[in-house]
Amino acid sequence: MDKLSPYRPGNTRSTAFRSVAAILLGVVTVTPLGVCLDWQKNTEVPINAAQIVQKCQALNFLPGPPNNFHQRTQLDRQVSGNPPTLFRNASIWTGRVSGHEVAIGDLLLDKGIIKELGSVKESVLDSYKDLVVIDAGGAWITPGIVNLHSHLGVDSAPALRGSDDTNALKGLVLPWLRSLDGLNTHDEAYRLSISGGVTTGNVLPGSADAIGGQAFTIKLRPTAERSSSSMALELPHMLNGTHVDPLLPPRWRQMKHACGENPSRVSSALNGQWNDIGDFPEDLQWEALVDVLRGRVKVHNHCYEAVDSDGIVHLTNEFKFSIAAFHHAHGTYLVPDLLKKTHLLLPSSRQTQVVMKSDHPVLNSRHLLHEAQHAHYYGLPHNLALASVTSTPATVLSYDHRIGFIKPGYDAATGSLSEQHRSRSSSMELPRSRNPIPVKKPTAFQRVPKTPDFSKEAEDALKYDGLPPLEAKKSDLDMIKHVGQH
Repeated sequence: MDKLSPYRPGNTRSTAFRSVAAILLGVVTVTPLGVCLDWQKNTEVPINAAQIVQKCQALNFLPGPPNNFHQRTQLDRQVSGNPPTLFRNASIWTGRVSGHEVAIGDLLLDKGIIKELGSVKESVLDSYKDLVVIDAGGAWITPGIVNLHSHLGVDSAPALRGSDDTNALKGLVLPWLRSLDGLNTHDEAYRLSISGGVTTGNVLPGSADAIGGQAFTIKLRPTAERSSSSMALELPHMLNGTHVDPLLPPRWRQMKHACGENPSRVSSALNGQWNDIGDFPEDLQWEALVDVLRGRVKVHNHCYEAVDSDGIVHLTNEFKFSIAAFHHAHGTYLVPDLLKKTHLLLPSSRQTQVVMKSDHPVLNSRHLLHEAQHAHYYGLPHNLALASVTSTPATVLSYDHRIGFIKPGYDAATGSLSEQHRSRSSSMELPRSRNPIPVKKPTAFQRVPKTPDFSKEAEDALKYDGLPPLEAKKSDLDMIKHVGQH
């Protein structure tokens, strides 16, 4: 995408140059005021002062997409050979309105972008050559599945010693390590996951370290470049460090924690204190962790028990950083009020959001949708269950401006759960499968199933603090003993 006009929240760039210009003016212009002369003698302004001030001020900007993001005309990962495609008569779960909105109608995709939704005018369709029209016959189309927690590409299939880059056992705190640097482009699990409707995976380092390193979100389809970097979704503008591009807002970064912490750093350049300040802090060993404290990194925290959650919540408030998601979180249902005390948790976010993940290869990403089915069976409302593998993880990762929803201008990463023209569930960003296997599902599968009432079990789980009694109960059923001859 083309660069934007200068990105200036609060006229930052011009303010930076005015500030430095004023400093330099004070150095060069000799006035009768002794204070100015003394200040000139005692202050040595570095030659790159303007750049340093600009970097310091830019650190206050939160990441996000450019304002004109949805004006793009094609996907940055567009694959040639994919003709424009129109799905007619589809039941489209958009992900909007808390997962309750279902649009009945058409879906137009072109150049990897969702172009139109609902009733597409014939005048729009006439402008497309080689338009492929597919009658969905009422089948469901959803956003592509987003796997918030995976080790795809770093814990590769087949599992071999040379393809295991999940953990680095070289220290307890390793924020400089990056999952992208160990991403295996030949992982056979990519295609398996795609066949299960997964289009996007957040590749986390392992949990062997308190801070395991930086995570990267990838699209699973192959790219023409065939490199690991080309698979990444919205890489930071400069991988090595938090370099500033004044024409673009910064992009979100991701990091894996397992209940660890590290102190912060403070720069005083904005106060005009240049003496003994040293270079701008861009040490590759620690800059990612410093970015956590600046609020520019999504922290994914690995915690099993409630006592671990309690510890990390205290640390977020002590060191003033936030948590994007508590992963695994087996005991958090016992302490929901504790999670609400996490630093910088906005009031609008105090309703706990649920994400189902695979921790691939612990569970095969191909079957991630089954985890959402299990969640619904045990009480998660149907709209939130489907959102737990689509719109909710996309929102947690802050990629909800392009994936996780079906909206005009979004990535055409959609999946069909039942239409017969393609495999069971697949990404529309991908070229068509060479040998698709159509699956015809019963009509009953197109309706929300009835689920048991587990309210008594949920009540007992809280009553007994997660440890309900396991004593045997007397059965009312008759026992039948089968006796046979060998």
